[in-house]
Amino acid sequence: MGDTESLLPWEDKVLSEGTPLSTFHAQWSRVRQEEKRKAIKDVQDKDYDFIPKLKKKEQKSNGNGGEEDFSGLWEEDDSDEDKQVIFALLTSLARPIDELVFFLLFSAGSLEKASGRKSKT
Repeated sequence: MGDTESLLPWEDKVLSEGTPLSTFHAQWSRVRQEEKRKAIKDVQDKDYDFIPKLKKKEQKSNGNGGEEDFSGLWEEDDSDEDKQVIFALLTSLARPIDELVFFLLFSAGSLEKASGRKSKT
């Protein structure tokens, strides 16, 4: 106790790390909190035991590193004729819809003029 030079580093160590009893108590309290959390979780999980659980099936490996081959799903030879037919079909369907919208917009305006009402817009 008479050697103050050796006591100073020990005091600094005890101040920074704490006493052995305080470190034990800190560890014990962390472990106890984890045990409490686990017990609460187990009780909560038991509340939902009536719900069926799905088990994951093991994936079968086909030998190429888990990559699947989707090359046969789509046709490789999309022709320009098919694209032109689809485009013509879509444009022929869009034209009557445009004409209907045009008719409804302008007929609503002419009906308002004839009845003397003002439009809300």
